[in-house]
Amino acid sequence: MKKSIYSYTDYRKYLSDMYLQMKAKRSSCSHRYIEQHVGISQGYFSRIISGTKNITDRVIQQFIQFLKLSKNEGRFFENLVKYTQTDDPSVKQMYYSRMMTLASPSVAPLAKEQFSYFTEVHHVAVRALVELTPIDDQSDFDKIGSLLMPPVSGNALQESIRLLEKLGLVTKDENGSYHVTERIVSTGSHPGDLVIRTYLQNSLKTACEALNTVIAKERMASVMTVSISPQTYEQVLELLAETRARINTLVEQENDATRIYQLSMNLVPVSKQIDRGRSDEN
Repeated sequence: MKKSIYSYTDYRKYLSDMYLQMKAKRSSCSHRYIEQHVGISQGYFSRIISGTKNITDRVIQQFIQFLKLSKNEGRFFENLVKYTQTDDPSVKQMYYSRMMTLASPSVAPLAKEQFSYFTEVHHVAVRALVELTPIDDQSDFDKIGSLLMPPVSGNALQESIRLLEKLGLVTKDENGSYHVTERIVSTGSHPGDLVIRTYLQNSLKTACEALNTVIAKERMASVMTVSISPQTYEQVLELLAETRARINTLVEQENDATRIYQLSMNLVPVSKQIDRGRSDEN
């Protein structure tokens, strides 16, 4: 079955898959065949899909014509190429947002909702809020929204709940009350690294703001700067994974929660690899 272009977040993978599908139908199809019909030099296609060569706006249009993409598919492909080729996070997010606008609802019905959930921090907080306080269609949404830090309006709260319903993260019972479907939501399954990266960046901004807005006894912030080897780095990762698993267990067993907290754990380099100049000489 042919995979829709709307399900891709890397145009090189898309072109590679298209080539394999064409070759399966026509054994004589080759990279050279594609290069001749697209109008690019010999060896260019191989370098494109291997990631060693980018494509220009002119070549984008030539591929759109060669692949016989519809107008909407062509626009998606153009943004997909630019999304793949840029390293600027803000530009990357712009192209990803455009891709989600162009994506076919029948192909990726949750893509836009997933993008919104992870790129607008208050949606995640609203999901946790559903677990802490009774909410139904007759609730005072403005009052409930004011419980968050920062607060959200009643309309924003209702929009969040509708989004959470679409994603299957909350459900409404026969009495009209909302409930979370899972105690723990992981970022392991997501529409793209950009989305999670944006979510993490927004979460760190929230943590930074808390240093100035939340009194010390109601928050915890700690930083360590250490020198370690690659082997110790792997051991620290394992330790952090174990700690996260233990925290998840505590959260799953929690029955008396009274507040929503966001926990951030980061282990990032602040130097390049340094050659210690070790020698076996005495």
